Order: sequence, then C-alpha cells, then structure tokens
Amino acid sequence: MNQDQLQNNIEPVAEKQKAKGLKKWLKRFGIAGFWFFFIKGLLWIVVFIAGYYGFKLW
Repeated sequence: MNQDQLQNNIEPVAEKQKAKGLKKWLKRFGIAGFWFFFIKGLLWIVVFIAGYYGFKLW
C-alpha cells in the first residue's frame, strides 16, 4: 500500500469519531436546554398565579 491509500483509509474513521462526539454534545445541550426552559416556565407559572391571587412572596 502506498501513502495515499493509507491516508484515505484513516480519514473516514476520524470523521466518524468527530461526528459521534458532536452528536453526543448536541444531545447533552438539548437535554440541558429542555430542563432549563421547563423549570423557567414552571417558575413563570408560579409568578403569574401568585400575581393573580395576590400572594405576598416577600
């Protein structure tokens, strides 16, 4: 085998590993983003309900 053939066989494997790592991080950010906005939404619901019923929060 010459150098060109060796290089062509190695590159796709490296690209697949990069894609796996990127996909893993995107999934992590997706899960973290979901929980962030879910909790933020729940807090806003509490604020609106407290405002509607006139609760004193402090």
